[in-house]
Amino acid sequence: MVCMRSLRLRAVGMALACVLSACGGGGGGGEEPAPSSGLVPTAPTPGATLYTDATLLRPVADGASWTYRGTAEWAAMPTTIYQNVVSQARASDGTMVESATDIGHTGTGEQAVSASGGEVATISGFAVAYEPPTALRYLELRSPVRVGDQYTTLDLHRKDSGYDADGDGRNDAVDYAIYSRVIGTETVDLVHAPGVKTVRVRTTQAVRYTLSYSGQQTEVVSATTDLWYAEGVGIVKRVDDYPSSVAETGRDVTTEELVVFDGVAKGLGPMAKTALTTAGGQRVQEFRAAVGFGDHVLLMTMLQAGQDAGVTVHKLDARGQWLSGHDVAGFPNSDAQLVRLGERVLALAHDDAGIVMQAFDAEGVPAGSGVRLVSGSLTRLAGAWWYGAAVSRDTLWVVWEEQVGGTFGTYSLRAQPFDAAGRALAAASTLTEGQSTANSISGLSATGRSSGAALVTWSEFSDGQGYLRYAVLDGQSAPDVHGIGPISFTASLKPAVVSSGSALLWVSPSRGGALSGVTLSQDGSILTTPGKSLLEEVLPVEWWSRTDGFVLSGDQTIDIVAQEQNAKLWPEDFPRALQTLTELKPGAGSLAATGTVRLLARGIDSWPTALVELDGRILMIIWESAGLSTQVVWRRP
Repeated sequence: MVCMRSLRLRAVGMALACVLSACGGGGGGGEEPAPSSGLVPTAPTPGATLYTDATLLRPVADGASWTYRGTAEWAAMPTTIYQNVVSQARASDGTMVESATDIGHTGTGEQAVSASGGEVATISGFAVAYEPPTALRYLELRSPVRVGDQYTTLDLHRKDSGYDADGDGRNDAVDYAIYSRVIGTETVDLVHAPGVKTVRVRTTQAVRYTLSYSGQQTEVVSATTDLWYAEGVGIVKRVDDYPSSVAETGRDVTTEELVVFDGVAKGLGPMAKTALTTAGGQRVQEFRAAVGFGDHVLLMTMLQAGQDAGVTVHKLDARGQWLSGHDVAGFPNSDAQLVRLGERVLALAHDDAGIVMQAFDAEGVPAGSGVRLVSGSLTRLAGAWWYGAAVSRDTLWVVWEEQVGGTFGTYSLRAQPFDAAGRALAAASTLTEGQSTANSISGLSATGRSSGAALVTWSEFSDGQGYLRYAVLDGQSAPDVHGIGPISFTASLKPAVVSSGSALLWVSPSRGGALSGVTLSQDGSILTTPGKSLLEEVLPVEWWSRTDGFVLSGDQTIDIVAQEQNAKLWPEDFPRALQTLTELKPGAGSLAATGTVRLLARGIDSWPTALVELDGRILMIIWESAGLSTQVVWRRP
């Protein structure tokens, strides 16, 4: 007898296998089951309500997939590491079919799954003895989800099990039960998401025979399956504990833990890195800049490698796949930047005569001709990346360094506001100035957002001493310049602007490379932890951070690329450096005291060239010798 194998239930050793497959001596049952097998314990009184809606714990979506890393520890066998991928797909009749590649390290499985009416249930084929297969409905969760809630999937007694356990030539009677109980809430540490809050549910299968020869009952043989459910994610951990399938004694235990969840519109962990290719199969090359629109990305590259002019703006979908591309042949490309202003993207670059701008619409189509923003015979840009651009509300701010008279002349850092068409809204302001010396200004960086202020940071060496400086650019208002120092340590500020305000980040050499940072108050002053010096403002990021990497300002979080030294992704790995991506959410006070962090990905394959924020995810753009690749990292639900 063949029936669809459930992803949830497995035979409890040989005893249960015989119940389900009608092995053993002849004879035929078929009678109605007794009211009870006597194997289901009395249900306890349900306790605290954990969730009012059980379906929140078990997403059902066409195309969703869960990738698990499994460890099989079976009696009399060596430990085995395996992978199980569970996926959902809607059948032609509307049923959501859930399939697994190696559930519990016992092969493939398939079942129908539904989450409706406050219940989560699966349906798969089931047969006992000589009876024809029927559809067994297994209740996983029901609303409200309460501690101690117990529900029964199967509770039956058969006079003829189809199996002769005592060898007297007659089939023996059997009791068989499947029931589940909500254990409670527990915290599960996943490789890409430590500290996940879950609800644990244990399902027990039990079987017992009554021997025809003596009338005595055998011992109860049982197995358990524990499932840990996380809101918005589903099953994040599974442990199967069964009697050994090969040894006289001992148990077969398999543990599966979630690595990556792809819920189509939401997920957890990093997706696989994929090469970025055009519709014609050509690898995209020569990254310059990228900006996000929630559901897609605009990516700028060189039009042709080795040429100083010419760019292509590519449109990528939210999974980093190429959709289209548009060329602008004459636009400089050596240090081009992109900023988003409303539904437009503004590309900026510098040439021998100053700074130019080209607008694109949200699809990446050029809008009008290029515009020169900064020019003049006395303007000499120090070199690539010595200018910056950021958006504040409906204003584009451009910041650049001017040097007059060469090495022994003067320098000034200038800022000027423009509208989306490139029209100057006010005269340029001087943020700082002085006598030119080697490395007078370094580490210029700018970021902003359309709903608030922009922030510009730089390091400055003046009169033999070092300073960290920053300017708050709010709309069309005059720049508000601040300074830190003189400082006794070397650092480069990284600006971050989120919906709740602005922050400054840097690496603290005196703290072994730990990431430090402060938030800024409404007047632009630094908000520190009472009683702590600036060097003690170490952020709660548990990994060595590189500020020459990327700090992405999200809507509510600051996203930080960092690196773990001499670390292992899995216990059997050799120690190595692991790239990590962490989100930091500022609190109401100082960043070090009230900021909270969540790991998004650990063990990223390659150091990213850029990060782009999208709805519910971050797109990493990776520039390798063969060309560009993309990788999605999901924000945790």
